[in-house]
Amino acid sequence: FNGFVTGVYLNLAMINHSCVPNCVKWGARDGAAHSEVRATRFIRAGEELTISYLVPAMRSRFARQQALRGQFQFTCACDLCEGRCNPAFEAG
Repeated sequence: FNGFVTGVYLNLAMINHSCVPNCVKWGARDGAAHSEVRATRFIRAGEELTISYLVPAMRSRFARQQALRGQFQFTCACDLCEGRCNPAFEAG
């Protein structure tokens, strides 16, 4: 599960999923031999870096859980899935 379309990245493989991630992964482009992880908001010291494993990211909780179990074999327990996040963010 550590492979991306553009390659296998050992450091990137250590970044966990969140349905409300604080980072995004930018793939290698135009012949570049690297990918980038960019922050989507201010990240506090010691806070875990997360990306969304889902494309598109906006789905209902049921659809997200089903996709993550099917493709990555885990049940998401992020803030959104556990109800610790603004429910207005959740797609129907």
